[in-house]
Amino acid sequence: MYKTKFISYSIFFIILPVTLAHPQSLNRLMKDGEKFFENGNYSAAVKAYLKADSLKPDDAEILFKTAMAYLKSPIKKPAQSFFEKAYKKNPIVNKEIVFWLARANHLNQNFDAAIVNYKKFLSQIKNQRKKELARYIYECENGKKLVVSPVQITITNMGKEVNTPYPEYIPLLSVDGMTMIFTSRRPDSKEGKIADDGKYFEDIYTARHLNNHWETAVNISSINTAKHDAAVGLSVSGQKLFIYYDKKGGDIYIAEFNGEKWSIPSDFGEITNTEFFESSARLSANERELYFVSDRTMGIGGKDIYMCSKNINGTWSKAKNLGKAINTEYDEESPYPHPDGKSLYFSSRGHDGMGGFDIFKTEKKQLSWSKPENIGYPLNSSDDDLYFTLSANKLWGYYSSVKEGGFGDQDLYIIKMPVKEKPPELILVKGVIKDAVSGEGIEAEINITDNKTNEPEATLRSNPGSGSYLITLPAGKNYGISVQREPYLFFSENFTLPEGTTYKEYVRDILLNPMKTGNKIILKNIFFDTDKTELKAESTTEVDRLFDLLIKNSEIKVKISGHTDDVGDEKHNQVLSEQRAQSVVKRLIEKGITENRLQYAGYGESKPISDNKTEEGRQMNRRTEFEIVES
Repeated sequence: MYKTKFISYSIFFIILPVTLAHPQSLNRLMKDGEKFFENGNYSAAVKAYLKADSLKPDDAEILFKTAMAYLKSPIKKPAQSFFEKAYKKNPIVNKEIVFWLARANHLNQNFDAAIVNYKKFLSQIKNQRKKELARYIYECENGKKLVVSPVQITITNMGKEVNTPYPEYIPLLSVDGMTMIFTSRRPDSKEGKIADDGKYFEDIYTARHLNNHWETAVNISSINTAKHDAAVGLSVSGQKLFIYYDKKGGDIYIAEFNGEKWSIPSDFGEITNTEFFESSARLSANERELYFVSDRTMGIGGKDIYMCSKNINGTWSKAKNLGKAINTEYDEESPYPHPDGKSLYFSSRGHDGMGGFDIFKTEKKQLSWSKPENIGYPLNSSDDDLYFTLSANKLWGYYSSVKEGGFGDQDLYIIKMPVKEKPPELILVKGVIKDAVSGEGIEAEINITDNKTNEPEATLRSNPGSGSYLITLPAGKNYGISVQREPYLFFSENFTLPEGTTYKEYVRDILLNPMKTGNKIILKNIFFDTDKTELKAESTTEVDRLFDLLIKNSEIKVKISGHTDDVGDEKHNQVLSEQRAQSVVKRLIEKGITENRLQYAGYGESKPISDNKTEEGRQMNRRTEFEIVES
């Protein structure tokens, strides 16, 4: 994102004076170059200095300034040769030229040369910057190790539908990979303004992946302003967008998609925003944890990653620093909590990096985090690597980079990740919630519960316009899912995911029936032990849900019916199913529902809804149903 800069580059101008061969034109070009450089318009500065070099070839000062401009620009590779030429012409053209040559070596991944020049510069300054230079040397040593053991990935430009000759960066994707939102600095920005750095103001764009290709990206005009707008975080469903604005030192705003357009962004509030610099934010898949970056005081160093949790009443807890396992004395950025509920990806200038920001992975271990692991070269480089996003199945990654053969400046790239680990332990469920009568998509509340603890896992909503929804469920839990909207009957679903359950996608459209006589639902979160009639504790939330429905709709009368598969004696199955239905009714009466509103019946194996020849079919036939008999 664009942040107002007040940076002194005074070291850049401590140069020996130029003897001007073409005084007027050369003077003008040098002044233009210095002005462009001061404003952060490094590409324009490069052009000015190259023209100056053509007027006075091989001048040490011009060569040095050209090298500095290249070093700060998106295209850094030529900086090394210009520093080398300047040093050859005049080794004291700048008192820090050896340091800058080392930096160019480092960024070009010429690690051995960089180490030599870092050490040479260190000897010249008598240890005054020992810690800084030791860090750079450490990065070069790490880089040498990473480069000789590259990860097997394929990096592909995402194409002209999303990339242009202008900068594109911070790709944010819905977890199913169908929607992408990113930031760009193009001529069709809100008002076409150009900033001091010579680039158009930032705007936010979106693209859809349909029929195996990306559609042409479009400007999200409803949320873009006449100023800089940068998208820095997206929820799993793609319906909540975090936006960075250069206000009060840098703050986070949020916008929500209502089915047709995005809401006007609103200040996320004091949970994240302070007088300090807050630069990015991401929600966990269940939207109960928020990870964000701030350089507020009392941190561990520079920008740190913080996390706050959503309480049962919907409020957010106080932000907590993730601690020294994650945060270093250097900067951390762009946290991405993966939908598996365990992995956190982030960028850092510290840890075992090879230069600039590198991307790291850590895993949640109960109350702590594992040691961050560098995800490797060539995904990481000796320059800044930020805003990495990974698909739910961990097969595809996304990031922005400047590469030869690209469209110009930063482009968006897709990465085919190495298959070196077992698939992630989670499932993805998506579809559309519809009115069962009209077939139209509707907004509804989706409640996810851990049936073992009866604690809520997440409360989400389907898209208000289309009714579409998307949820991810990490392995290791028995999930009860309820879809609710008045005045409809709720919908019940269950996913029991043992530890080790590997990635799978489900498409489930959900029909909500109106609250009227004859309509029924299957209670998929009512549980009994084999051949037992006592309700298991895991049934508590489903019974509570039934109770709430009966309290809110005091005029209805209902019947609970039990059903079995065809395994065993038919008469026994009928009695078993009736006693199970009676157990549900008994629990509702204990909770306060009057007996005259409740009926129960057992049908045994007489009303199957699937084939009893398969285990899956038999499981579907073993069920408890709820039916409105009077409304």
